[in-house]
Amino acid sequence: MAAVSKQEDRRQVRLQLSEPDAPTWGLVPAWVALAWRAVRERALWLAVGAGLVALALAYQSPRSLFVDVGGALEGVHLQGFYEREQTEAATYRWSEGQSAMQFAGLGKPLMPVRVHLQASGGPRPSPAQVQVAANGHPLPPLVLSQSSQSYALTVDPSWIGPSGDLRLDFQVPTFNAPGDRRDLGFMVDFVRVELPTGATLPSLSVTLWLVVCSALVYLMLRGAWLAPLPSAVVVGLFLVGCAGAIAVYRLLITLYVERLATTLVLAVLVGLLTEMVLRALVRVAGWRGVRALPEWAWAGLRALVMASAALKVGGVLHPLSFIIDAPFHLRYIQYMAEGRHEYFGEALAFAVMPKDEWGSARAFIPYSPFFFVVAAPLTWLPVPLALSVPTVSAIFESLKVALVFVIGLALGRRTNEPRPEDARPALASATLYALIPATFLLQQWGNWPTQTSLWLLTLWVAFTVLSWHWITRVWVWTVCTILLALALLSYTVTAAYTGVFVGMVVLGGWVLARAEGKRWGLVALCLVAATGVALLVYYGQYVGKIIQETLPTFGQALEEQGRLTTLRPSVWAFVSDHLARAMQSYHLALVYALGFAGALWVLLGGRPTGRARPVPAEEQAGRELAMAKGASTGQRTNTGHGRVYGIITRPPRAGASSWPWQHVWLAGWLLVFPLFTLADFWMDQALKEFWYALPAVAVVGGVWLLAVLARSRGSGAFNVLFWLLLATLTWQSLSLWVFRLFFHNR
Repeated sequence: MAAVSKQEDRRQVRLQLSEPDAPTWGLVPAWVALAWRAVRERALWLAVGAGLVALALAYQSPRSLFVDVGGALEGVHLQGFYEREQTEAATYRWSEGQSAMQFAGLGKPLMPVRVHLQASGGPRPSPAQVQVAANGHPLPPLVLSQSSQSYALTVDPSWIGPSGDLRLDFQVPTFNAPGDRRDLGFMVDFVRVELPTGATLPSLSVTLWLVVCSALVYLMLRGAWLAPLPSAVVVGLFLVGCAGAIAVYRLLITLYVERLATTLVLAVLVGLLTEMVLRALVRVAGWRGVRALPEWAWAGLRALVMASAALKVGGVLHPLSFIIDAPFHLRYIQYMAEGRHEYFGEALAFAVMPKDEWGSARAFIPYSPFFFVVAAPLTWLPVPLALSVPTVSAIFESLKVALVFVIGLALGRRTNEPRPEDARPALASATLYALIPATFLLQQWGNWPTQTSLWLLTLWVAFTVLSWHWITRVWVWTVCTILLALALLSYTVTAAYTGVFVGMVVLGGWVLARAEGKRWGLVALCLVAATGVALLVYYGQYVGKIIQETLPTFGQALEEQGRLTTLRPSVWAFVSDHLARAMQSYHLALVYALGFAGALWVLLGGRPTGRARPVPAEEQAGRELAMAKGASTGQRTNTGHGRVYGIITRPPRAGASSWPWQHVWLAGWLLVFPLFTLADFWMDQALKEFWYALPAVAVVGGVWLLAVLARSRGSGAFNVLFWLLLATLTWQSLSLWVFRLFFHNR
């Protein structure tokens, strides 16, 4: 049964199961009990009180709110306006006959508010008469001339309610400009809201939502085993940060508070459900009883999943965020939902192959509609696709942190028997993956088909390696085959990568890990069966076309262009410009340096950190009992250096000539990166091979960091460097996420 265990200090409350094998559903009442405890903790309300003072002060800022109509961040404020247009001098929008501007959470001023519009009536025969209302209260009409001029509106403070929202409604006779069939109203260049210098009451709705968000942040931190005082400090900093944003440009926060609260609720639910499922799976795989994973490992994973969900879902849900390919993919999801299949097949394949990038090599390559099929049911929800699709995508990307945890757990064991200390490499792998800056990029690109395929591939690897010793069972092999077939069907490029990856793993296993020969054969059979399913379901219908048209076109292009893309002028330019720029702008250099060091250490040079003496059976039983007690109480147990990080500390057996099967999986996965990076010179793959190998990079990189940390115990300098490294990755991820969402590609 689950319980919120109390330490000697009543303020130290930890979310955990009271027994290692207690039912996982018991986490639900444990969360409820923790929430009830958290809202009664004084530290939370002290932090909230201090934050509210900061919010009240922030609302006194007289800084004007400037909205560049037609600019990068203004669309969310406008209703009834056409798409933005641009001249050499400015950007602008035309209104329809009825239009509106919405400014949320400005605050309740005690003095009049001035609004300045830079507007024009356009090339109409007479000045435009624009009727204006502020929150339903009529204002004197505006008379707009043909030239762009500044017009001022004065809003009575009594018209603005406790929410602090200001809505301006416009009504104007329309006309048709020469050569333009639209019904045009008036033209707006920018709007500036001048806040009064007198006292302004904070928006009541914004304040309440921020209090709710603060309580949710506090609950997440307490659920991750952070004590009340540091949790309260984080909450206080969160509110102070929001206050700072409100003082500078309050619309960044006021437009977002409801979605932020939704994001945090989703993060808690994702963390809870993920933990429940994973606990059940790893118990089936053998980590139960005295071998159960310690509670601190689950607390760490819980924190990683919730943080990933909060950041990634929260980023894509911000009203001002920008997702590059969203319009394209959302349009095709709608086509699939409406049954308009003529837009798929060859039409879709050529839509993603620009002529200027492929040149004479532009030929048919099947583009699987798998993502659009599975995403089409989202059109049934009472939520716009522009919100539901990015949200679901970000949630699945957050779940990938848990999948990497499973992979690190399965590939990090020191022996074939599950042991509690296997949690360390698993958590290290998940931590490094969660901190990789590039994992945020697929969300901002909106490349959801690629992300879906990589997620399915990671799911297949996680299930296969976790159930490695049971793959000889029919149901396990069947599930592996189904998951692999879905990965192959989901995206064509990923299917090619996966075929090579599995082929290398099987061949490498037969050569280097012959003791697992039967299982390698079953993996090979899994690939054959999954490939057959993928051909039968989708790809098979295009085999003839590929042989008769695509391959000859590629051959001719190789003779004419020397490669299948026009984007690679030379090998040197490809390496020094294309690859180097990607490593720099995507912040991949540090990650792959860790992966390279980890690969060398794990695959070629792993040694124990100390000479391991034989352990008598009685002593080993005592250690396992101690570890079981530590797992139930959440305390870490000292099992000794050199026997913690399985895949890098296994002592080599005398005369042993074979690799552990875990090494074969990691080596095959890592080799995908250099092989397809070389192939990228001849055929553009948009560097998808970088993202394909990231889970394996996280496993070897995380374990290498653990090993070096263990060898450097007592070195203060190394500890500083270690935490500096984690801080650097965190900063790179957050800065890249913010820059890409709000500023890049505008």
